[in-house]
Amino acid sequence: ESNRSEASCSQAADLAFGGVGRGLLLEMMGFLRRCLSQQPEVRRALYAGLHGVLLADPTAQEAVFNLLLPHFRRFYELDAGIET
Repeated sequence: ESNRSEASCSQAADLAFGGVGRGLLLEMMGFLRRCLSQQPEVRRALYAGLHGVLLADPTAQEAVFNLLLPHFRRFYELDAGIET
């Protein structure tokens, strides 16, 4: 899952910066991913900041989704007893 997230981030960087900002974007995404394991205040600030990013640039939806999905899956358990 993380590899797919990094791939889409690198693809976004290639499009946005012509390949020049790929390393920077991957480094930033790694930093943001680490923020998800910090104290509640840090996570709260990250969530608020990501909300602001999405309001300012809706095209960032995929990158934000790819950042948050692996974190969400750490806590989510599928209940086999519930039918969909």
